[in-house]
Amino acid sequence: MSDMFDKIARANAEKRQRLQGLSDTELTELTRGSDEAALAQAELERRHPSPAPSSALADTPQQATRSFLRLLAVLLLPIVGGILGCLLSLANVAGWFVPWQTLPSPPEKVARIAAIDNDSIWIEGVSGVIYYNAASDYCQSNCWAIVAAPPPAQPDTFSRNSRTCEGPGPLVFVIQSLAECRVYAFQNFNTVYALRVDGRLLAWRYEQYGEGIPAAYLLLPCGGVIVALIFAAWIVQRDRRERQTTPAASAS
Repeated sequence: MSDMFDKIARANAEKRQRLQGLSDTELTELTRGSDEAALAQAELERRHPSPAPSSALADTPQQATRSFLRLLAVLLLPIVGGILGCLLSLANVAGWFVPWQTLPSPPEKVARIAAIDNDSIWIEGVSGVIYYNAASDYCQSNCWAIVAAPPPAQPDTFSRNSRTCEGPGPLVFVIQSLAECRVYAFQNFNTVYALRVDGRLLAWRYEQYGEGIPAAYLLLPCGGVIVALIFAAWIVQRDRRERQTTPAASAS
Protein backbone atom coordinates (compact mmCIF):
# COMPACT_ATOMS: atom_id res chain seq x y z
CA MET A 1 0.00 0.00 0.00
CA SER A 2 2.82 2.37 0.91
CA ASP A 3 4.56 1.64 -2.38
CA MET A 4 1.41 2.67 -4.24
CA PHE A 5 1.21 6.02 -2.38
CA ASP A 6 4.88 6.62 -3.02
CA LYS A 7 4.38 6.03 -6.74
CA ILE A 8 1.45 8.49 -6.79
CA ALA A 9 3.46 11.11 -4.89
CA ARG A 10 6.44 10.72 -7.24
CA ALA A 11 4.14 10.95 -10.25
CA ASN A 12 2.56 14.17 -8.94
CA ALA A 13 5.98 15.62 -8.18
CA GLU A 14 7.12 14.84 -11.69
CA LYS A 15 3.98 16.45 -13.10
CA ARG A 16 4.49 19.60 -10.98
CA GLN A 17 8.11 19.79 -12.07
CA ARG A 18 7.06 19.43 -15.68
CA LEU A 19 4.31 22.05 -15.28
CA GLN A 20 6.81 24.53 -13.86
CA GLY A 21 8.52 24.55 -17.24
CA LEU A 22 5.35 25.41 -19.13
CA SER A 23 4.20 28.94 -20.00
CA ASP A 24 1.09 30.60 -18.61
CA THR A 25 -0.76 30.02 -21.86
CA GLU A 26 0.01 26.29 -21.81
CA LEU A 27 -1.03 26.06 -18.16
CA THR A 28 -4.28 27.84 -18.96
CA GLU A 29 -4.99 25.30 -21.68
CA LEU A 30 -4.38 22.44 -19.23
CA THR A 31 -6.91 23.86 -16.76
CA ARG A 32 -9.67 23.35 -19.32
CA GLY A 33 -10.77 19.81 -18.59
CA SER A 34 -7.49 17.90 -18.57
CA ASP A 35 -6.51 15.42 -15.87
CA GLU A 36 -3.82 17.85 -14.79
CA ALA A 37 -6.25 20.77 -14.41
CA ALA A 38 -5.94 20.97 -10.62
CA LEU A 39 -2.14 20.94 -10.71
CA ALA A 40 -2.07 23.49 -13.54
CA GLN A 41 -4.42 25.80 -11.61
CA ALA A 42 -2.26 25.47 -8.49
CA GLU A 43 0.85 26.39 -10.48
CA LEU A 44 -0.87 29.43 -11.95
CA GLU A 45 -1.94 30.59 -8.50
CA ARG A 46 1.61 30.09 -7.21
CA ARG A 47 2.99 32.22 -10.00
CA HIS A 48 0.30 34.88 -9.75
CA PRO A 49 -1.03 35.07 -6.20
CA SER A 50 -4.34 36.93 -5.88
CA PRO A 51 -3.88 40.38 -4.29
CA ALA A 52 -5.88 41.35 -1.23
CA PRO A 53 -9.10 43.20 -2.06
CA SER A 54 -8.26 46.84 -2.67
CA SER A 55 -11.43 47.98 -0.90
CA ALA A 56 -10.37 46.31 2.34
CA LEU A 57 -6.89 47.89 2.13
CA ALA A 58 -8.35 51.31 1.37
CA ASP A 59 -10.97 51.16 4.09
CA THR A 60 -8.54 50.41 6.91
CA PRO A 61 -7.03 53.93 7.29
CA GLN A 62 -10.43 55.50 6.62
CA GLN A 63 -12.02 53.45 9.36
CA ALA A 64 -9.19 54.38 11.73
CA THR A 65 -9.69 58.07 10.96
CA ARG A 66 -13.45 57.83 11.45
CA SER A 67 -13.02 55.98 14.73
CA PHE A 68 -10.56 58.61 15.99
CA LEU A 69 -12.87 61.48 15.04
CA ARG A 70 -15.82 59.79 16.71
CA LEU A 71 -13.82 59.16 19.87
CA LEU A 72 -12.77 62.82 19.87
CA ALA A 73 -16.40 63.87 19.41
CA VAL A 74 -17.50 61.63 22.29
CA LEU A 75 -14.90 63.23 24.57
CA LEU A 76 -15.52 66.83 23.50
CA LEU A 77 -19.30 66.88 23.13
CA PRO A 78 -20.09 66.87 26.89
CA ILE A 79 -17.59 69.70 27.44
CA VAL A 80 -18.98 71.74 24.56
CA GLY A 81 -22.55 71.03 25.71
CA GLY A 82 -21.74 72.22 29.23
CA ILE A 83 -20.10 75.41 27.94
CA LEU A 84 -23.04 76.18 25.63
CA GLY A 85 -25.44 75.49 28.49
CA CYS A 86 -23.53 77.93 30.72
CA LEU A 87 -23.58 80.61 28.03
CA LEU A 88 -27.30 80.11 27.48
CA SER A 89 -27.98 80.26 31.21
CA LEU A 90 -26.00 83.50 31.53
CA ALA A 91 -27.90 85.02 28.60
CA ASN A 92 -31.21 83.79 30.01
CA VAL A 93 -30.55 85.14 33.51
CA ALA A 94 -29.47 88.47 31.99
CA GLY A 95 -32.76 88.70 30.09
CA TRP A 96 -31.29 88.59 26.60
CA PHE A 97 -34.24 86.53 25.38
CA VAL A 98 -36.79 89.09 26.58
CA PRO A 99 -37.99 91.07 23.52
CA TRP A 100 -38.20 94.84 23.23
CA GLN A 101 -41.65 96.43 23.03
CA THR A 102 -42.44 99.29 20.66
CA LEU A 103 -44.39 102.08 22.36
CA PRO A 104 -47.22 103.97 20.65
CA SER A 105 -45.98 107.03 18.76
CA PRO A 106 -46.30 110.36 20.62
CA PRO A 107 -48.05 113.36 18.99
CA GLU A 108 -44.78 114.72 17.60
CA LYS A 109 -41.21 113.67 16.92
CA VAL A 110 -39.26 112.85 20.05
CA ALA A 111 -36.25 115.01 20.89
CA ARG A 112 -35.24 113.16 24.07
CA ILE A 113 -36.45 110.94 26.90
CA ALA A 114 -36.91 113.31 29.83
CA ALA A 115 -37.60 110.89 32.70
CA ILE A 116 -38.83 107.41 33.54
CA ASP A 117 -40.48 105.82 36.55
CA ASN A 118 -41.17 102.10 36.16
CA ASP A 119 -44.06 101.93 33.63
CA SER A 120 -44.27 105.73 33.26
CA ILE A 121 -42.23 107.76 30.79
CA TRP A 122 -41.86 111.46 30.04
CA ILE A 123 -40.54 112.59 26.67
CA GLU A 124 -39.78 115.99 25.17
CA GLY A 125 -40.92 116.72 21.62
CA VAL A 126 -38.96 118.74 19.11
CA SER A 127 -41.23 121.72 19.93
CA GLY A 128 -40.22 121.58 23.61
CA VAL A 129 -43.59 120.18 24.81
CA ILE A 130 -43.40 117.49 27.50
CA TYR A 131 -45.57 114.40 27.01
CA TYR A 132 -46.38 111.85 29.67
CA ASN A 133 -47.36 108.18 29.27
CA ALA A 134 -48.53 106.72 32.59
CA ALA A 135 -49.03 103.11 31.47
CA SER A 136 -46.52 102.34 28.77
CA ASP A 137 -46.66 98.60 29.53
CA TYR A 138 -50.20 98.12 28.16
CA CYS A 139 -51.58 101.39 26.72
CA GLN A 140 -52.10 101.21 22.94
CA SER A 141 -53.96 104.42 21.98
CA ASN A 142 -54.41 107.94 23.38
CA CYS A 143 -51.52 107.23 25.72
CA TRP A 144 -49.80 110.62 25.75
CA ALA A 145 -50.83 113.64 27.81
CA ILE A 146 -49.22 117.07 27.88
CA VAL A 147 -47.68 118.06 31.23
CA ALA A 148 -45.84 121.11 32.42
CA ALA A 149 -42.54 119.44 33.24
CA PRO A 150 -41.02 116.04 33.96
CA PRO A 151 -40.53 115.02 37.60
CA PRO A 152 -37.19 115.78 39.23
CA ALA A 153 -34.55 113.12 39.00
CA GLN A 154 -34.70 110.59 41.82
CA PRO A 155 -31.50 109.75 43.67
CA ASP A 156 -30.29 106.19 43.70
CA THR A 157 -31.30 104.19 46.75
CA PHE A 158 -30.97 100.58 47.82
CA SER A 159 -34.36 99.76 46.26
CA ARG A 160 -33.99 101.88 43.10
CA ASN A 161 -31.00 102.33 40.81
CA SER A 162 -30.70 104.45 37.69
CA ARG A 163 -29.31 101.48 35.83
CA THR A 164 -30.47 97.93 35.22
CA CYS A 165 -29.51 95.10 37.54
CA GLU A 166 -29.35 92.98 34.38
CA GLY A 167 -28.90 94.53 30.97
CA PRO A 168 -30.85 93.66 27.82
CA GLY A 169 -29.31 92.19 24.72
CA PRO A 170 -27.49 94.42 22.25
CA LEU A 171 -29.63 97.09 20.57
CA VAL A 172 -28.22 99.17 17.71
CA PHE A 173 -29.10 102.57 16.24
CA VAL A 174 -30.00 104.04 19.63
CA ILE A 175 -29.78 107.80 20.26
CA GLN A 176 -30.61 107.76 23.97
CA SER A 177 -31.64 105.30 26.64
CA LEU A 178 -32.69 105.55 30.29
CA ALA A 179 -32.86 102.61 32.69
CA GLU A 180 -33.79 101.73 36.23
CA CYS A 181 -33.86 98.70 38.49
CA ARG A 182 -36.19 98.29 41.44
CA VAL A 183 -34.85 95.83 44.00
CA TYR A 184 -37.11 93.80 46.27
CA ALA A 185 -36.50 90.83 48.53
CA PHE A 186 -36.48 88.14 45.85
CA GLN A 187 -37.20 90.16 42.70
CA ASN A 188 -35.54 92.73 40.50
CA PHE A 189 -37.71 94.78 38.15
CA ASN A 190 -35.57 96.04 35.27
CA THR A 191 -36.84 98.69 32.86
CA VAL A 192 -35.07 100.32 29.92
CA TYR A 193 -36.47 102.90 27.51
CA ALA A 194 -34.62 103.61 24.27
CA LEU A 195 -35.00 106.23 21.52
CA ARG A 196 -33.84 104.98 18.14
CA VAL A 197 -32.58 107.00 15.19
CA ASP A 198 -35.85 106.44 13.31
CA GLY A 199 -37.79 108.15 16.13
CA ARG A 200 -39.33 105.00 17.64
CA LEU A 201 -39.57 104.52 21.37
CA LEU A 202 -38.78 101.03 22.70
CA ALA A 203 -39.24 99.55 26.16
CA TRP A 204 -37.57 96.51 27.73
CA ARG A 205 -38.96 95.05 30.95
CA TYR A 206 -37.55 92.09 32.77
CA GLU A 207 -38.66 90.70 36.13
CA GLN A 208 -35.80 88.69 37.56
CA TYR A 209 -36.70 86.24 40.31
CA GLY A 210 -33.81 85.51 42.64
CA GLU A 211 -34.88 81.98 43.53
CA GLY A 212 -34.83 81.01 39.86
CA ILE A 213 -31.25 82.10 39.23
CA PRO A 214 -29.52 79.05 40.84
CA ALA A 215 -31.86 76.73 38.96
CA ALA A 216 -31.07 78.45 35.66
CA TYR A 217 -27.33 78.28 36.29
CA LEU A 218 -27.60 74.58 37.15
CA LEU A 219 -30.27 73.15 34.87
CA LEU A 220 -29.20 74.63 31.54
CA PRO A 221 -25.54 73.45 31.75
CA CYS A 222 -26.72 70.03 32.94
CA GLY A 223 -29.22 69.94 30.10
CA GLY A 224 -26.47 70.75 27.62
CA VAL A 225 -24.29 67.93 29.00
CA ILE A 226 -27.20 65.46 28.90
CA VAL A 227 -28.04 66.30 25.28
CA ALA A 228 -24.36 66.00 24.36
CA LEU A 229 -24.09 62.62 26.12
CA ILE A 230 -27.14 61.31 24.25
CA PHE A 231 -25.59 62.40 20.96
CA ALA A 232 -22.25 60.84 21.96
CA ALA A 233 -23.99 57.56 22.81
CA TRP A 234 -25.61 57.61 19.37
CA ILE A 235 -22.17 58.06 17.77
CA VAL A 236 -20.75 55.12 19.76
CA GLN A 237 -23.69 52.90 18.81
CA ARG A 238 -23.34 53.84 15.14
CA ASP A 239 -19.61 53.08 15.21
CA ARG A 240 -20.30 49.71 16.83
CA ARG A 241 -22.84 48.80 14.15
CA GLU A 242 -20.38 49.70 11.40
CA ARG A 243 -17.69 47.56 13.00
CA GLN A 244 -20.08 44.62 13.14
CA THR A 245 -21.19 44.96 9.51
CA THR A 246 -17.68 45.49 8.06
CA PRO A 247 -16.42 41.87 8.63
CA ALA A 248 -19.63 40.45 7.15
CA ALA A 249 -19.25 42.63 4.06
CA SER A 250 -15.58 41.62 3.68
CA ALA A 251 -16.41 37.92 4.01
CA SER A 252 -19.10 38.12 1.34
